[in-house]
Amino acid sequence: MAYWQVKVKVQTESDNGKVRNHQELFLANAESATEAETLAHKEFEGESFYDFEVVDCKKTKVIKIL
Repeated sequence: MAYWQVKVKVQTESDNGKVRNHQELFLANAESATEAETLAHKEFEGESFYDFEVVDCKKTKVIKIL
């Protein structure tokens, strides 16, 4: 297993009705980039976000989380 940094672009609606874009970073413990991306999609399933998209997935040099 390795740790993967997954960057997700999220669209949310602000209080005044404007659609706002921002990016969030996640750390996934996965065998491959495909598995890390799948974990990100499972995390966002059923959320009240307007829309989301995985824009980047790269292997990190993190060895262990303490």
